Amino acid sequence: MSLTAAVLVVTSGRNELSDCLNSIEAQDYPVTTYVVTDAIIDFYEFIELKNKYKADNRHFCYWPTKIGGEGWEGRRLIAGCTSLINEDVLFVTQDDDWFKPNHVSSLMEIIESGHDWAYSLMSVYDKDGLFLFDDICECLGEEHVSYNTDTNFAPTGSIAMKTRIYCGLAVYAYNLKGYGPDRIFYDLAKKHYPNFKGSKLHTNCFRLGGNDGSVKKEFFDLGISMMKFKYGNKMPWQ
Repeated sequence: MSLTAAVLVVTSGRNELSDCLNSIEAQDYPVTTYVVTDAIIDFYEFIELKNKYKADNRHFCYWPTKIGGEGWEGRRLIAGCTSLINEDVLFVTQDDDWFKPNHVSSLMEIIESGHDWAYSLMSVYDKDGLFLFDDICECLGEEHVSYNTDTNFAPTGSIAMKTRIYCGLAVYAYNLKGYGPDRIFYDLAKKHYPNFKGSKLHTNCFRLGGNDGSVKKEFFDLGISMMKFKYGNKMPWQ
């Protein structure tokens, strides 16, 4: 019997949510979607959002106070909501990113083969959703260390994990304020649940310009040029 899958989408009500939800709807593996937000929007805006995006197998949740505050960026919603998911495997994404149609199925295939969690690689898009390049320098999981820190890393949107495991890790990692909770999450998962694998597919779609602190295109431009200078046009893991 196939495992069940859920996608948790944390939203601040941005228009890009439409692209995110459409991409989940287009997955070639059945999923249940949970769209969660808090008082970053008011309740009437939430009702409008719910009515606009309502669909079968899509659920909406609103928390009436702001969870955390400036600098938390919805991370405590992730920490809390993971414990409420009943499906076997959990995916989490922000509302301005999205998945390619085989993102869920390719990672579920790895988990169903006996792994506790799996990760994808990432494609990078501009603010308007136009493709720029595949990331070959930064969010590479165990395929290669990132060019700028010599560490391994896969971001939140690239990870699928058995829900019971996700809960425990998220409660710790996403209740920490400051830089890099997703890096802490990845390091904890790698250390405590070493039975994982990457898909080698660029199926997580990352949109630049999500907030004022978001990484810039120039960061990836530099990283990709440095990786190509070192390895040529084909990376060691390709």
